[in-house]
Amino acid sequence: MMDLANSSATWSKFLHWILVDALLSEPPRYSSLAPQSRNTTEDEAFRFHKGRQDIRQLVVVFLSLAFSAMNQTGWDPTIKLSHLDKSGQQQYEIKINDNSYTTVDVLSDSAADSPLGRATRVSKVKDSSDNICR
Repeated sequence: MMDLANSSATWSKFLHWILVDALLSEPPRYSSLAPQSRNTTEDEAFRFHKGRQDIRQLVVVFLSLAFSAMNQTGWDPTIKLSHLDKSGQQQYEIKINDNSYTTVDVLSDSAADSPLGRATRVSKVKDSSDNICR
């Protein structure tokens, strides 16, 4: 299981060094990651040194990523790691309104590893009275 506190600190250090490298390199470097709407990236180069406003926008993007709350970056607070089952597979507790469900088996997680999209997973679940939901 990933330690979120350490990954957040690592992410902040990574962003810090990207900013330092981008702003202090001579000549200023090009980036192939241009922020786009719809939470995607496009392979389109831009210059960091075009103007002071461009640098400010870049800094705002990095700081927003570094200091945003987990739910602002896509983390769903209604899903919590419940425990590991006998085979070592992670099980999650999902709360929907007043109902609580526990994952039993992953049916599909092919989209979960994609950097683009919603990272959808499909799981078989059981309700609080241990009935498998269909």
